[in-house]
Amino acid sequence: MTRQQFLGAAVFSTALLFAGLSGCKPGEEAATGNTATKPVAIRLAYFPNVTHAPAIIGVADGTFSKAVAGKATIEPKVFLNGPSEMEALLAREVDIAYIGPTPAINVFIKTKGDAVRIVSGAASGGAVLVARADSGITKPEQLVGKRIGTPQKGGTQDVAARYYVTQVLKQKLSEQGGSTQIIPTDSPQLATLFEQKALDAAWMQEPWGARLIAEQGAKLILEDRDEWPGKQYATTVIVVRNDFLKSHPELVRSIVAAHTEIAARIEADKKAAVAPINAEIKRLTTRGLKDTIIADSLERITFTNDSYPATLQTQADRSFSLGFLGRTKPDLTGLVDASFLPVAASP
Repeated sequence: MTRQQFLGAAVFSTALLFAGLSGCKPGEEAATGNTATKPVAIRLAYFPNVTHAPAIIGVADGTFSKAVAGKATIEPKVFLNGPSEMEALLAREVDIAYIGPTPAINVFIKTKGDAVRIVSGAASGGAVLVARADSGITKPEQLVGKRIGTPQKGGTQDVAARYYVTQVLKQKLSEQGGSTQIIPTDSPQLATLFEQKALDAAWMQEPWGARLIAEQGAKLILEDRDEWPGKQYATTVIVVRNDFLKSHPELVRSIVAAHTEIAARIEADKKAAVAPINAEIKRLTTRGLKDTIIADSLERITFTNDSYPATLQTQADRSFSLGFLGRTKPDLTGLVDASFLPVAASP
């Protein structure tokens, strides 16, 4: 499969990132647009991360646009962390989002189940703990007293890092009087902090872990999936704003079907996915990566439509234990709506 075949003929317009709406409340026209006069605008959010590869490719090669052709248009929205993406969704600036499970769970709990639904999984694996080459860290137990970077406080990797330090290593964090610091920072900035020796380690999504390994000689300390039974858990899911879901169920079904096709395509030929993913990351972040970094990242990820619901509850329980979800033990009943998945089995 050539790169041209993989990408297809569609052209991704950056102007869509900033398309404005006039004469309506934020998000009103996109969520409730009159389909008799114009297509619905679907604001689709994702990160420039390899764990969001189906979104990156689906936007770039036109797969999503083709899936809703004549009924809707795709307006891509790019974010660097989950909490910010969920804030935009709650503000009705995003309709469908690729997101780590923890921010999605947070919104579901805080809105008493009203705001979002998970309609599909997207990725399993692809989160790693890496350490600076001269940090002295060669195993997780040596994180004690160190500075650990995460993408943003309350995000999926942030919760994973905090849980590991407090519950697995049985250590207090600096804000609890301990010596181990968690320092939330957007993923693209973590490389700079590594270079400045302002961080000793980082718990992050791909490709940022593979980048630090390749460019700065960082050491891979653990893969997050190794901490889960069967090495299977949700790293990325697809969430939909609940009012959009109720208004446009068939559009959501089409997006999920398109995602499933893209995920299967990537799994069938990861080598062919490297170039288009890298090209989009370069366009979105202004810096490309070596193809070997993308390829290395892909080998640690499984793309799927399985949201691994049991692991979502585990992640919610971990967030709760860290004080992120209030005082009541989280109940995720109703969060996952699997009715939008294709009948065929997950790739």
